Amino acid sequence: MQFLLTAEPIVTEEITTGVNRPEKVLLEKGHNKLNAIFRHESENGGLESVPGMGHKIRFFRDSYLSEMAAYEMNRLLGLDNMPPTVFRTLNGSQGTLQLWAEGTMLDRQRALKKILPPEELPWNRQMWDTRVFDNLINNFDRNQTNILIDPNWRMILIDHTR
Repeated sequence: MQFLLTAEPIVTEEITTGVNRPEKVLLEKGHNKLNAIFRHESENGGLESVPGMGHKIRFFRDSYLSEMAAYEMNRLLGLDNMPPTVFRTLNGSQGTLQLWAEGTMLDRQRALKKILPPEELPWNRQMWDTRVFDNLINNFDRNQTNILIDPNWRMILIDHTR
């Protein structure tokens, strides 16, 4: 977390997916370089349709502040399935800076390639933990593009702006 708070941004590029236009930032401190994602825009939403569910979701706010709250709750619960996240100001904008999860695949890629987890029970436990966590933080935006899977089949949860 200290690295995220103090490292200098050396390259920034806009991520073209998502609604709040996050940026991928290469950070450097000493001889260390790591990527992070910077979320700095907030958007007041309205009613949103849920595909396949046939109903509307009440008023929502898409905010980087929710990312920080989700990270703190995740730590308090001892889940440890979110990358480190800090408040930070970059290029004059306040937001959250989160360590980029390198070497992962999207759960959507896993599903499209029909790759099954090597062990069903540990995978299901992670999924159950995710569902309970999302209910606790009122995250109604969980989908296969914001669940990452590392080489050890550990789920990494990202994008908690809603």
